[in-house]
Amino acid sequence: MRNCSKELGSLALGVALFGCSAPIGPIPGGTLSGELACWPENWAHVEDRENVLLQTNPEDPYSVTIWGLGLGSDFYIAASKRTNRWAQYLEADPSVVLNVDGKLYEATASRVSGAEEALPVSVAFRAKYDVQGHRDFENEGSFYRLTARATAN
Repeated sequence: MRNCSKELGSLALGVALFGCSAPIGPIPGGTLSGELACWPENWAHVEDRENVLLQTNPEDPYSVTIWGLGLGSDFYIAASKRTNRWAQYLEADPSVVLNVDGKLYEATASRVSGAEEALPVSVAFRAKYDVQGHRDFENEGSFYRLTARATAN
């Protein structure tokens, strides 16, 4: 005899997982929800946050859970590979939404180029996330700087 209540519970869990907009762990999501906030002058309030949520691809929103850190008024994220789906979307359209603790920050992403900016960002990521060894962001991955998106009035 089949256990229907167990099957219905599994179905409900599946609907709940795939019906959510935000990513769940490594499973990507869609449109992020939260309260729209003004871009902060500094990001000290996120130093203790392990992960943030990032939404890319405005035409068909795609969101991921990602590491990030603030340096001054800029926020940085890192892609271990530029072939990651979210990074490809970001390269095609730099308009993103960052979700930190339910607050949404509209931003524009730009790839960090040049050792002068990349070195302190790399050092900060290694310190925050206890990353050992060197990742070759020049060949396979990238750091991206997020800055406040200009809004039309």
